[in-house]
Amino acid sequence: MLNGFNFLHVFTIFYVPLIAIIICYLIIGLSLKYQFKERMALEEQRSGSSNKQQNTTHRFVVATACIVLTFVLTWLPYQVIHLKQMVFI
Repeated sequence: MLNGFNFLHVFTIFYVPLIAIIICYLIIGLSLKYQFKERMALEEQRSGSSNKQQNTTHRFVVATACIVLTFVLTWLPYQVIHLKQMVFI
């Protein structure tokens, strides 16, 4: 009974939010990609717009990776200790 609760605890505290964060940022990223394609079609005659788009895309990817990595690094030690207690008890 206790192992089932511990597994549920680990799953709901770490994996569910991690999956939710990743899905939300994928949706945001796909939305931005679609908007960039529309903007690129409208501003095709302008020069330098693709460089600005690449910089914005790069910043979004870096920021998203930092957010997900920060979540994982802050919660992973707790989860490892909790899983270790589950396995060795």
